[in-house]
Amino acid sequence: MSWYTRPLCGLRSGSKVIDTRSTLSKAYGSRSISRLTHHNRTTVITKPATILSPSDGVRAKRWEHGSRSIPSQKRASSTYTNIALLLVLPSTFYLLGSIHPPATLSLLFPRKAPAPMRVETPEGQAHVERLEQEIQKLDLVQQLREKTAGGDAAEWYECRPASKPMHEHSLTSSILRGPGMLAVPPLAFVKTDESEAVLILHLGRSLCGHDGIIHGGMIATIFDEALGRNALLNIPSNIGVTATLNLQYKKPTKADQFVVIRTKFDSVNGRKVNVSGTMEDLQGETLAMAQAMFVEPSYAKHLSNSGVAAALGRRPEILDTAGRLKDEKKVDA
Repeated sequence: MSWYTRPLCGLRSGSKVIDTRSTLSKAYGSRSISRLTHHNRTTVITKPATILSPSDGVRAKRWEHGSRSIPSQKRASSTYTNIALLLVLPSTFYLLGSIHPPATLSLLFPRKAPAPMRVETPEGQAHVERLEQEIQKLDLVQQLREKTAGGDAAEWYECRPASKPMHEHSLTSSILRGPGMLAVPPLAFVKTDESEAVLILHLGRSLCGHDGIIHGGMIATIFDEALGRNALLNIPSNIGVTATLNLQYKKPTKADQFVVIRTKFDSVNGRKVNVSGTMEDLQGETLAMAQAMFVEPSYAKHLSNSGVAAALGRRPEILDTAGRLKDEKKVDA
């Protein structure tokens, strides 16, 4: 039988009207009825054409007061459980996030970087040596070295561009060379026809814009150097200047990691050389893309290119001890 609510003023049973208020007063007492009365209209839970029994009054009281019927011991236990969950769950999530931080959080709240080290200190030298060992052990380096096997018959060769700066004011090979910056010279694996190159280098924490993220201008500088190498080695004089450099930033480049620059010779039109390239992390995710045009200046023939090929990282067998080309005709061909 369904329950329903009805004002407590009277119930009709057949042709007889029952004074519900007076009847309930006799059953429960005047105090009980006054508790159930609100502005002379009281709503109780009852059955059709019946008068509430004492047990029905208890149900109505529990229905009205709700949680007051819950034992105090259960309420206390529930409170302690909620407090425990509030303390344990945040601590657990914080611990897991510290060990394996999500990518977005690691970008917004990077780990605190150590103070920059000087290269002449024991700590700085140890840092550089550690990175040199790491770059030599990379799986990608081992794979690329297999392409250089075979001596003169190999289609690829290995070199270290900017390992010896042309002058002390060189930005990437001198000023930015040190712990926390460009700590070690890049490793380059190049096709013998200078059509493609793969460069691997480490970007330190002192090259950031937003802390933990490499500055966009630094990425442009790296592209200018890497693409310029590919372009200048396709210019007879090995002398050229940047005419245009267009970049597309795909993802934030995290600091303190090895990145891979892949460059490709696209075309040549007179003194103009077009090249393109990408920057990737070691997992192969593209971080940035670039296209550039380099131009051989008209006065290039009046400039000396002594040591340029060595600074760019030309094949060792076609360079003399001073870094000059042994056979200009062979190189131009």
